[in-house]
Amino acid sequence: MSYLGQEISIEGGAPVELYEFDIGTEVRYYTSSDGDVNPGGGQVYTAVAVQRGETSEGGNAREDEVQVTLPASDVVSQLYAARLPGVRLSLVIKRYHRTDVSEEVVTVFEGNTISGSFRNNAAECVISARSSIGGQQSTLPRRTYRSLCNHTLYDSICAINRNDPSFKGTSVSVSGTSGNVVMVTGIGAFNDGWFTGGEIESLDGTGDRRLILNHSVSTLTLLSPFFIAPATVNLYAGCDHSAVTCAVKFLNRARFGGFDSVPTKDPFRKLL
Repeated sequence: MSYLGQEISIEGGAPVELYEFDIGTEVRYYTSSDGDVNPGGGQVYTAVAVQRGETSEGGNAREDEVQVTLPASDVVSQLYAARLPGVRLSLVIKRYHRTDVSEEVVTVFEGNTISGSFRNNAAECVISARSSIGGQQSTLPRRTYRSLCNHTLYDSICAINRNDPSFKGTSVSVSGTSGNVVMVTGIGAFNDGWFTGGEIESLDGTGDRRLILNHSVSTLTLLSPFFIAPATVNLYAGCDHSAVTCAVKFLNRARFGGFDSVPTKDPFRKLL
């Protein structure tokens, strides 16, 4: 009997669900089965206490979300233990039937995680994910008439190469960490504030990233601390989206996406 035949069967089906969490440089393969499985003799999926809520089909794709529950001790759950992870997690849920001799595997959900919360005295972590279709149909802000640049640094319109050594600190050693403060060495060639508003990327194999709020000499203040303190990092220059920074720091004035001649005073506002 085919997958569909067993799926709609009243008693003939024996469903097994497969979960794939892509956490940057690592993929976790889980199954809701009572033992490890490798459908088709391929990837082995580890049995864990995982369950999910229902997924919807049709309707408003923006609302197509699913909640997956994992033990709080699981490595995926721990990414949400104290803060949001620095990398986007993708989630794929697949399904097949043990009684299907062909072991046809069907994808029932594909998307990205958006939040994680703990419940039952912090014994479980509930991870919410939104479907890829829902994310594509999200309303995005229009380009605004403002003095600051509308582009995102390093995107295809800005066209600055994030790996240009003029803007990137490569394999920088970390000399110490304290909460969301990271001390590094070997960035004396970059002026103070060069990495403010930029990004720090862990090279410990997780691909974890954090926003840099302030750069002063060899000290970086991050928006949130790393889950695991890295020994080496990559640093990427930041941009305040002003015309001066675009011209002087990045030599990219021709691609500036703002309107720097917008007056700072509202001519229609009554003077006091």
